[in-house]
Amino acid sequence: MAFIDTMILNVAAPKFAERIAGFYRRRAIESYGLFPCSLILVGGALGDWLGRRLVFLLGAGVFAIASVACGLAPSKTR
Repeated sequence: MAFIDTMILNVAAPKFAERIAGFYRRRAIESYGLFPCSLILVGGALGDWLGRRLVFLLGAGVFAIASVACGLAPSKTR
């Protein structure tokens, strides 16, 4: 999932370049990469505690719901 998130960021990076200034664009891209990495640590700990299968299914479900929500979000660019 972290790999998929990184690929999504590479697709969205040109739009970032249009709307965000240089310093902040770099910080946004770096923080977007750091966030999934931190979730890997939390997910590993939860997997040890609750079970790997349950945590994987919960993570995949949250990812799917968030992806649908992002896809349905209105766009202000025309």
